[in-house]
Amino acid sequence: MSLWDDVAMAGRRGADTDIDEGLIARLLDEQAPHLAGLRAVKVKDGWDNAVWRLGDVLAIRITRRAVAVDLHRHEQRWLPVLAPGLPLPVPAPVFAGVPSAQFPWPWSVVPWFDGDVAALVPPQPREARALGRFLAALHVPAPEDVAPNPARGGPLASRQEAVAMWAEQPLTSGDEALIAEAAGLFNAGVLAATATERVWIHGDLHPRNVLVSQGRLCAVLDWGDVTAGDAAADLAALWWLFDLDVHGDFWSAYHQVPAAMWHRARAWAALFGLSFLSFGLPGDPTAPDTRAHQLGRRQLRRVAAEQQPP
Repeated sequence: MSLWDDVAMAGRRGADTDIDEGLIARLLDEQAPHLAGLRAVKVKDGWDNAVWRLGDVLAIRITRRAVAVDLHRHEQRWLPVLAPGLPLPVPAPVFAGVPSAQFPWPWSVVPWFDGDVAALVPPQPREARALGRFLAALHVPAPEDVAPNPARGGPLASRQEAVAMWAEQPLTSGDEALIAEAAGLFNAGVLAATATERVWIHGDLHPRNVLVSQGRLCAVLDWGDVTAGDAAADLAALWWLFDLDVHGDFWSAYHQVPAAMWHRARAWAALFGLSFLSFGLPGDPTAPDTRAHQLGRRQLRRVAAEQQPP
């Protein structure tokens, strides 16, 4: 089984394990006793990991779903390699917890970043340049031993079945015209020239994984999908985060790209927006995630607006 097999269905299932304060305390006592005296407070349960704040400057990111175990290990392996070269903070582990009799899956102690996710507090338009600089620094050739992720940064054609499913069976109503337009733009991206470079990509760069403080980008979170592939998958974040009138600022800070890459990036943006329209809640995947649907709808309106490659 490859690293990302079955990840596409992870969001359809609930958590595989419960994590409580007692477990956190036992893990720290066992593996990181120098941190055991710090107060641990639950912050949230995400799709694949739970986050607990640890003292004032640290956090614990702990796997809560079996399908995400290898993703967490992958993040532990590569994020410390990437972090020193990036112009924005990222949660590189300061301590990598390993499976034990207390808990069978990996967990990490990472820096705590104050701020709000961009899904709730969008960045100021001037931050388009900061995003461009960040992705320019990230998108450098990756080592040969980085596992490819066909769901992130591979050929767009491999995602046609998923896009067709989301377009035909949306959880939202009243968005049929927008969904049809997005599906058409995705198909146009499939026809663009394929990528020839294999660079580092974040792989899941949407507004719930970008942190904002006082209008500025202050951290990029959740690197479980980090991989090597087509930079266009990350460039889709431009439509997630910024209106079209500052896209030129982003491209000035990133660099000029071939028209085919721009069309692929727009297609990835369409794909991600359509996926958000299909989201259910982490604790109850049959219940629509209305906030995710709002994000997807706003993003797809940007994608569908009239525009040209830079």
